[in-house]
Amino acid sequence: MNSTAIIDNKIGVELPEGVSLTLVPAGIAVRTAAFFIDFIFRALIFIAAALVLSQIGQAGEGILLVTLFILNWCYYIFFEYRSGASPGKRRMNLKVVADNGLPAGFTAILLRNLLRPVDMFPIGYALGLLSMILSQNFKRLGDWAGGTMVVYKQQIQSLPKTSGQALTQAPQPLATSEQAVILDFWLRHGSLSVQRQQELAELVINALDIETDDPVAYLCALGAYYAGEKV
Repeated sequence: MNSTAIIDNKIGVELPEGVSLTLVPAGIAVRTAAFFIDFIFRALIFIAAALVLSQIGQAGEGILLVTLFILNWCYYIFFEYRSGASPGKRRMNLKVVADNGLPAGFTAILLRNLLRPVDMFPIGYALGLLSMILSQNFKRLGDWAGGTMVVYKQQIQSLPKTSGQALTQAPQPLATSEQAVILDFWLRHGSLSVQRQQELAELVINALDIETDDPVAYLCALGAYYAGEKV
């Protein structure tokens, strides 16, 4: 799967069978804002834990140290693997994905976060910021190691449950290339096996960050809408 960067900072990502999608890498300013939101969130958790655990003496101090370790090392790993975004990234409408545009796996999430101390060297994320400045896709060292990047998340709502009816509007405006992907799937899905339909639909759904319980039906309904026909 290849990706091609173009002048407007968008990345064209090619999925199997000629499917192409568009991703927009997140820049330094918005990622810094997300970092500070996460920092405040973790600080509030630590302060709340300290107030509670201070009442139980030395045992509380030990538990507080464990809490600090978890907040420093497990916070990002947990949230990014679970949903692709920490609370701060979610607030700024960002998401961590693999370089091919698909959801990042656990190993990739683990690597990008284990290298945070290296990105922080010598102080204030200096190396990470330098790497982002020199990278076209704003990748810090952890992103290079994990094969990940941070992109803007497309907030696309689920289709209303109106099976058999045409949509009156798309849930979210999509780029022309993304509409073409959906139209192509809709036109060709009848010639594919049920298993292949599901496989390709899930690839497109994940890449576009759409939430739906039925990827095939969703794309067919949306494809019919773009074609001006009923489902």
